[in-house]
Amino acid sequence: MSHTLIDHILNEDTRAPEEGTDAAIVIARPQSANGAPWAAAVREGELAVDVYQTDGEIVIIAVIGGVSAEDIAVEIHHDVVTIRGVRKGDDQVPYERYLTQECYWGPFSRTVVLPAEVLAEEAAARFRQGVLRIVLPKVARNQSMSVPVIAEHGDESYE
Repeated sequence: MSHTLIDHILNEDTRAPEEGTDAAIVIARPQSANGAPWAAAVREGELAVDVYQTDGEIVIIAVIGGVSAEDIAVEIHHDVVTIRGVRKGDDQVPYERYLTQECYWGPFSRTVVLPAEVLAEEAAARFRQGVLRIVLPKVARNQSMSVPVIAEHGDESYE
């Protein structure tokens, strides 16, 4: 039976690879607990995001290649924003055929806890050239305010 370098690495073969085997560089991942290949063990991909704030808003930016705006949903619940989507692959290539598999195809999500209260009803999400930009206006809170003191006369009780 012929063993390639890939077989040797992925199967954690303890024997030396046969002379003349593939010279491919492979990034190997461990198998899941049930023995399935690492890619089969992943149920949902995670999305990388940048989050920053200005005086008046919080901005979330995510690079999401390979999807359309219709494949993305943004939900705001109190101080938490959740981005969900699906990256659909064109080809169904058998796992055994991959030399390297780093791109994730399938459902993905990311939840961000916001550092300030926002006006969810005024939030805007725009998707252009594979970049999602969510702008969340902050709730305006007065840091300090003067309270007028009213002089009262008489024996009136406070109610």
